[in-house]
Amino acid sequence: LQGTRQGPGRRPRFGILTLCDANAGHICTASAANKRRYAALHGYDLIVSTTVADPSRPAAWSKILEVKRHLPAYDWLLFIDVDTLVMNPDVRLENIVDVDESVHQVIAADHNGVNSGVWMVRNSPWMMWFLDELWAQEHLVRGPYLFHYEQRAFHHLFHTVPWARQASVRGRAPYARAGEVREHSKVVNQCVFNSLLPWYVRGDFVVHFAGLKGVWECAVFWHYFALSQERPGMRVTNEQWAQEDGADNGRGRTGRMATLWRCLKFKTLF
Repeated sequence: LQGTRQGPGRRPRFGILTLCDANAGHICTASAANKRRYAALHGYDLIVSTTVADPSRPAAWSKILEVKRHLPAYDWLLFIDVDTLVMNPDVRLENIVDVDESVHQVIAADHNGVNSGVWMVRNSPWMMWFLDELWAQEHLVRGPYLFHYEQRAFHHLFHTVPWARQASVRGRAPYARAGEVREHSKVVNQCVFNSLLPWYVRGDFVVHFAGLKGVWECAVFWHYFALSQERPGMRVTNEQWAQEDGADNGRGRTGRMATLWRCLKFKTLF
């Protein structure tokens, strides 16, 4: 399916992918349930990956490998961080993608530049090359650089202003194909599909809780999860919750309150 083109009258196939490794286990059930309801409303597939594709790197880098693994089955694939919630299910992915054949990815920018927490990619040979190029930036896995994890690779390949100004790269030649990367990318305002919490307003598609940890993350995440349940078609039934949580999860009690309690007790890395 690599590089396929949409035929006349054929509806493009969309998938949604999220990573839910052990470090985010405290919000996985609610996050996946929220996204599964949204996907069901519009006929999209939801993929919840629970393993780290390459344990030699921090888990966030695995999104690159997971996107490459699942993209061939779709025309467009939306990667979305687990610490997000769909708040406006009326927004369709079809309204975000670009019909311009030169655009191979859609990514939002905030006050720090591009943010790969929510990222739409087209199934194309160029996109497969770009995924390989992202993963190849092994020198950015560790070191005194701005940003965390795979965000460093994105900023390097886009050659963003914050990246170019940091002392760690000052004087180095910019990435040679940065112009090409920008040419084949559609950069949108964060309110399109990646609204960080301080800038989120009612009606935005997605709210992103980047940077929140521990009890504070639990309280805020669950507050917005409750708000998301008020939208038509987004309410998660008890049966759906049990299926998402897993009856044999080895964690004792299931149910929403039990999940919230696990969240409040979860030991974060920060």
